[in-house]
Amino acid sequence: MNNDEILIGINKVLSDLNKIEIEEIEVDENLMEIGINSLDLIKVIINLEKYFNIKFDSNLLGVNNFNSINKIISQIETSVKL
Repeated sequence: MNNDEILIGINKVLSDLNKIEIEEIEVDENLMEIGINSLDLIKVIINLEKYFNIKFDSNLLGVNNFNSINKIISQIETSVKL
């Protein structure tokens, strides 16, 4: 899976929540600062697991590991390797 495929999936999940489009934000921008709250982030994590058919390591499910596009990409890449 390459970065473009990952970005498409992230964009789909965020769009489905009617929150943001990836093109509207910088990849290192804090999602919590642009309107994603903790409940939204939980939904994002669950929907990413479904979309990519992966399971994130429960030890890494903290908000700080999913609060930017780059961090989400990193978590997906790590989960795919497991």
